[in-house]
Amino acid sequence: MNLATILAGVLFLQASAQSGSALASSPQGDAARISIRRLPAPEYFSSSYPANAMRKGLGGKAVLECAVNRDGGLDRCKVVSETPTGWGFGDAALGLSPGILATKGLPDVDGARPTIRFPVTWPTQAPHPLLQGDDTGHLLHTRWLAAPSFADLMAAYPKKQAGMGGYAALSCVVLRRSGRLGECHVLIEDPVGSGFADAARRLAGKFQASIPQAMRQNADIWTELRFRFPANPVAAADRIIDGPLLFADAPGADTGAALPSPSQGSDAAAMRFAVLDCAVAPDFGLRGCEVIEDRGPVALTADGANKLVSGKRVSAWSEEGEPIDGARVKMTVALPEQR
Repeated sequence: MNLATILAGVLFLQASAQSGSALASSPQGDAARISIRRLPAPEYFSSSYPANAMRKGLGGKAVLECAVNRDGGLDRCKVVSETPTGWGFGDAALGLSPGILATKGLPDVDGARPTIRFPVTWPTQAPHPLLQGDDTGHLLHTRWLAAPSFADLMAAYPKKQAGMGGYAALSCVVLRRSGRLGECHVLIEDPVGSGFADAARRLAGKFQASIPQAMRQNADIWTELRFRFPANPVAAADRIIDGPLLFADAPGADTGAALPSPSQGSDAAAMRFAVLDCAVAPDFGLRGCEVIEDRGPVALTADGANKLVSGKRVSAWSEEGEPIDGARVKMTVALPEQR
């Protein structure tokens, strides 16, 4: 954990006419300049309450650790702890993360994005959620079979905000038969009233999710998605997606297994790592891969890298809120020691 990591206590209180959400921050050392500046509306916190825990009257807490991007959004969040375990509070906290914004414009620290660690706490008495019942399913780390293109994103850009840049996050119902999105609610918009939330809603009709087999019997499915509108569209046209990638199969199929990452596998000593730079084809397959870094006794060739990704399709929209079409992607994969 780098010097810019802080412990920020986040306590969401039950919504009422007089009180919404409350935030208590406990920065340490050089991280005092980092703070959480925006939270989801109380009703969306309420909707995230795990249904089984709500019916049992259980409160809970989950601690998240996230990277803070330059716009203040939280990326690559992971659950550090969950209390009590097995009741869904960790997944619920992850679902809220697109609606939380931290300090903007933070520089890298030791070559990496600064991170923030904070708890999210649910009271024992929860308001009624927007979606509830035994058949409600929360789709996390959604694989998108279809999504808006970069041209679509630019066409939806609010004209009055040209060159300013902005962010929006939606919570949407996923139609289980088609994977298309139904009703969407705004989790957060930055700047408020800028038109980026309306632009996101207009784009929502272009998404199609890959629904895991285990969730296809759920009466209600919902998910969150982010939209990052670049301040400099010309430079963004030559964009590079650098980070963990999700992989998607054809409609109606289960989500495919991703390429192994360095964190996967039980025998780390038997694995070695390579960093690939690949172009995203119109069908969201990976083409023209180059090996940027390869650590091991046997060199991985470009042909070997392209064979490795053959048949894989990346999700059409990144978890950070960017269209994938036409971009180049960088990814780190773990490879067997002997090939």
